[in-house]
Amino acid sequence: MTNFGILDLVIGLAFIYFILSVICTSIVEIVAQAKNLRAASLNKWIKDSFNTAQGGTLGDQIINHGLVDGLTMKGRIASFIPANVFSAALFDIIYQNYVKSQQKSDAGLTFNCERLREAILSEETIIPADLRRYMLQAIDECQDVQKNIDLLKTRIEHWYEDAMDRLTGTYRKKTRIITIIAAIALTVGINADTIAITKYLKDNPQQAELLATTAAKVAKDSTLYKQTVVKLDSIKSKLDTSSAHAAASVQETINMSIAAQQQGDSLYRSMTTVGIPMGWTQPTITEGLKHEKDVKGKILFILSLIVKSFIGWMFTAAAITLGAPFWFDILNKFVNIRSAGKKPSSTK
Repeated sequence: MTNFGILDLVIGLAFIYFILSVICTSIVEIVAQAKNLRAASLNKWIKDSFNTAQGGTLGDQIINHGLVDGLTMKGRIASFIPANVFSAALFDIIYQNYVKSQQKSDAGLTFNCERLREAILSEETIIPADLRRYMLQAIDECQDVQKNIDLLKTRIEHWYEDAMDRLTGTYRKKTRIITIIAAIALTVGINADTIAITKYLKDNPQQAELLATTAAKVAKDSTLYKQTVVKLDSIKSKLDTSSAHAAASVQETINMSIAAQQQGDSLYRSMTTVGIPMGWTQPTITEGLKHEKDVKGKILFILSLIVKSFIGWMFTAAAITLGAPFWFDILNKFVNIRSAGKKPSSTK
């Protein structure tokens, strides 16, 4: 096999992994949206952090506060709460609960650090002890209690943003597990055996060259990449939009989803038309099943096929979990090498 033949084989494999990674990413996003993982994770963190065993319902009140509840459509819970909205809702709930318990007349929305200190130190407060100590420490750092309420808000917002960073890490661990499961299911579902595919491309250099040429066209078209991978993030943000803009974006979200599906199908067809040995309707499989007359023989044939394909499946699934951006970058590097052509011979 020539150097260009090996390069075509590598480009072909990277192209296949890129396409399957795009499909896997779509599956993961569908599952994440169906299970509402982002909103569920945020909702659980707020309740665990602010509800107390003594009957404190501060977490529930934050979730149901008008500033937070207004971020999403009716009946849905927010998957993201801006730091400034969180601090405003938290301070308002603390102060209004204090005003209500003390039956004070100054139940206005304006308050300062001194009034907030009174609310935190009151016996009726529902603030967890750890957060109470943190807020009191922050208030003590405000020398001018009339003007430095913004300093206290900034401290709380920074703490909240740090917590969201950790929560994002937890969410990524969950999606990582979903990605692994989706990659294995996709690999087995379409019978994408890396070993069989590599052998086919090695034995059919013309098909490998055709696949590499197709991959080169896709790699050079950065717009196509954005439409297939980056568009998933746009769809995700549209689904999490605020109620004020949700109605106007529903049709746009539907159109984007249809377009992304069509582009994914187009990429998949460009791969399968080359004759890559994938799927369960290959001639070798169908003919093997026809050759077996009884059910026992068909089962044994399928089991033997699974055993032979297991290692190749694991290679494919592991490659898919690396993600579409990784394989797109790899594809670009090898396509650039291929486009450079042979080194010209030196002349005197």
